[in-house]
Amino acid sequence: MNKKPRLIYNGNLEVGENPLWNFQLKELIFIDILGKNVYIKNENCSDAKRIRLPRKTGCAALCDNGDMLLGLEDGVYRMNISGEISL
Repeated sequence: MNKKPRLIYNGNLEVGENPLWNFQLKELIFIDILGKNVYIKNENCSDAKRIRLPRKTGCAALCDNGDMLLGLEDGVYRMNISGEISL
């Protein structure tokens, strides 16, 4: 097998980390730690949706209902699919 990786998003990330695949929506989710952003890239779209975060984030996880858990500098938060963040 001789497969080469291909570029799927060419954004100006400061520190891109924590790739997650949402198999239900066919979306790649990743964070930019220093840039304070979450990116959501649909498999059929060339660009990624950017959600600005209030603080740096170190990790992210998907919930069964499509929400995300985000480990921000000052605690763990839940972000719904609209980008609204709560404790």
